[in-house]
Amino acid sequence: MKPSAVGDETLGQVSPDGLSAAGAMTLKPHGLMDPGQISLDRPKRIWCICKAIELDMAYINLNMFLATRHNLLLWTGLFIALPGVLLAPTKGPKCTKPAIRREWRTLSPSQQDAFHKAVKCLQTKPSRIQSGGVSKTLYDDYTYIHLQLEPLIHQVAALYPWHRYFNSLREKDMQACGYTQPHPYWDWTRDAASASAFRNASIFDPIHGFGSPSAPEGNTTVVCVDNGPYAGFQFFLHHAQFDRLWTLWQGRNATRLSDYQGNTIQNTTVFNATLQDTLDFMGLGDNRSVESVMDTLSNGLCYKYDDDE
Repeated sequence: MKPSAVGDETLGQVSPDGLSAAGAMTLKPHGLMDPGQISLDRPKRIWCICKAIELDMAYINLNMFLATRHNLLLWTGLFIALPGVLLAPTKGPKCTKPAIRREWRTLSPSQQDAFHKAVKCLQTKPSRIQSGGVSKTLYDDYTYIHLQLEPLIHQVAALYPWHRYFNSLREKDMQACGYTQPHPYWDWTRDAASASAFRNASIFDPIHGFGSPSAPEGNTTVVCVDNGPYAGFQFFLHHAQFDRLWTLWQGRNATRLSDYQGNTIQNTTVFNATLQDTLDFMGLGDNRSVESVMDTLSNGLCYKYDDDE
């Protein structure tokens, strides 16, 4: 099961106020993907196609794999790496006062509102990557590189370390927009009791959440977020959630901070991933080695999760 089945995988979107509007262009940098002619001025259609939240299937998958926290952590651990050659991670300075990332529902309404405003703020900032003019804003940059690097960051060993630093970069950019809290996460296991419970999760509240879903053209397995502050947007609470799961799994055994193995490209069976591999961020931030992001308490990372304090 891909951890991104419930999450925020999408092409760049256009805000209701048109801040990141762009014309139809072809995305083909790095020679990794060719999505074809993608019109960025049709946000709702792109959202429906590229950011489909498959609620019914998500419920089935969550119910199967995420019935209990222990099963969830076990699945996460098995997905990352099987026991292999353990290499000592680079020793960087340890942080002494880590920020605590908390579940979305535990934030106050004012904190939730501040998060939404910071995400909107990213759409007012200029792009800082080389995209041939496709990515117009800093907000678009995150979606753009996530799409372009897809074969190298999903269903591969680098899934967890790449997204860990990706989310950390976004957290820093949101803080530059005035957001003062650590990046929250959405624990979707709390909403896995039934399909109805998932559909009615508070995360989809149009006022304090991310907007409610609706099914386009009668397709009950594909939905669009069409109201609330994220109508036509992607969000990153899912990425923070599976980083949390990895962090909890690592924290149970110190040797897991160097437990890393697997493939480097999708659909291959050559398990040649190493801690010295480079994580590419296409200019959004400095490239990092896998080794340097294995610990959330060193090498420039300084955070924990509320259930790992």
